[in-house]
Amino acid sequence: MGKAHITLQHHFSISKEGARAAIHQLFDTGFISPLNGKPILEILKNRSGSGLIDRLIASDYQIRNARYSTSSITFSANLLASMPYPSIE
Repeated sequence: MGKAHITLQHHFSISKEGARAAIHQLFDTGFISPLNGKPILEILKNRSGSGLIDRLIASDYQIRNARYSTSSITFSANLLASMPYPSIE
């Protein structure tokens, strides 16, 4: 979905908000759904905090960490702010 968001902006000159709205509208049709389910729809609705791509990455890490009982390490302040679990400083 991140690639679609960037492609709409770069190749079709659609604004970030327009690309986000178009992707959300596509999911609303019910013909397709995001791989990581309903949390992705909430990420598309929320416009505060980190950027869309950072929040998608954080969501994917959360799902993978929960599924495989692993942890993530990052130096990205935006990504850390998007994650609900405590960081080690």
